[in-house]
Order: sequence, then C-alpha cells, then structure tokens
Amino acid sequence: MNYILTAKNVAGQIQTTINIGVVGPPSNLSYADDVPTYGLNRVISPPDIPTVQGIVTFYSITPSLPAGIILDQTTGYILGTPTALSASKDYTISAHNPGGSSSTTITLGVVNVP
Repeated sequence: MNYILTAKNVAGQIQTTINIGVVGPPSNLSYADDVPTYGLNRVISPPDIPTVQGIVTFYSITPSLPAGIILDQTTGYILGTPTALSASKDYTISAHNPGGSSSTTITLGVVNVP
C-alpha cells in the first residue's frame, strides 16, 4: 500500500511516497530429492532445487554440509562437488523472510562411487 510522507518546517515542506506491505512467512518448503546420496568428487548435477510458497529472503542449513557441498543462500539450491565421504545424516534447511520461516529436513550422504 502506498503512503505519502510529508515533512514540514518554517522553510517549507517536502513529500515522498513509500510502499509498505505485509509479508507472510514462506511455507511448504520441500526438495524433490529429500534423501540425496552424492558421489565423492562427482559434481552435483543438476542441483537439488527447493519448492516453496511465498517470498524467500535467504536460506540456511544446520548442521554444516559435508566438504564441497553448499546450500546457495539466495536460491536454496544444493550444489557443488563433494570432497569428503559422509554417512547419511539429517540436515534442516530453512527458508526465511521478515515474516518468519519454514523448514524441512533432508537426509544427505556422500559415498565412494567406482
């Protein structure tokens, strides 16, 4: 919604218009592959891409992903090239905006592929 702000003093006045909106939290965060197993030293292609409803300002993950794998904080994509073996483990990914957040859990592992 647009609002007009006016500042006045003895020298005159100035106006500006601002737009203020209310943003609800993202919802229904999920990943197409919620139990990914990646090959050691193999590029993750295509990246694992999230589906989410609403506006997302940034993504976060806990705990940290295995070496070589990243969560793109802007897109939520899981990508990279795993450089260390890792037993399957649960990771919580969250999508955030000023209205709140939505989370999902994936179980990710890195295996040696011949």
